[in-house]
Amino acid sequence: MSWKHDIIPVVLGGANYTAIAPPDSFIDALSFRSPKHLAKYLKRVAGDFQLYAKYLRWKNRRRVDRDRFPPSFCDLCNKLRSPSFRQTTVVADLFHWFNTLSHCWSWNFTK
Repeated sequence: MSWKHDIIPVVLGGANYTAIAPPDSFIDALSFRSPKHLAKYLKRVAGDFQLYAKYLRWKNRRRVDRDRFPPSFCDLCNKLRSPSFRQTTVVADLFHWFNTLSHCWSWNFTK
């Protein structure tokens, strides 16, 4: 949805974003040495209009063909937003869930 709004996606693993997204259309969190370095950069982007605008220029050079998205994506979005789909889950041990059960990407501190 970044093509509809002036937002900059911050991505953390899960795909090779440089292969599927235009250059300077997102910020790859894993390209920073640590979350602290990422936070400093995000604050810099927020305070520097020219730097912020650099991440939006792709919209002037590219066109998003929304007709190529399968209708199933619209169905998925509608279901995810429906109140009947939302379920509340209480996680008693957040550390265990995040580090063991969630299969979330962790930061690579060896960079």
